Amino acid sequence: MHDRLYAARGRLAIDDLVRYAGELDLDAQRLRAELSEDVHEPRVSRDRESALASGVLGTPAFFVNGEHHEGAFDAGSLVSALEKTSGAAG
Repeated sequence: MHDRLYAARGRLAIDDLVRYAGELDLDAQRLRAELSEDVHEPRVSRDRESALASGVLGTPAFFVNGEHHEGAFDAGSLVSALEKTSGAAG
């Protein structure tokens, strides 16, 4: 479903989400019911509040040794950031 949502390019209305779930043989009617009843809203709100408190304004977001990494997030940049922080700690 994750891959399907990214491929949707912003087409994320409830009917779209239910259709994608059905295409993937997931429980589309359960998804529709949970979305209409806001079953997951408390968890989403907690995650959003936590992200904002951590300085995260969008995705993807990365943390290196507990610090929000605001630079590039390709593999080389992340490895470099990890090496810098592990060298500083040791």
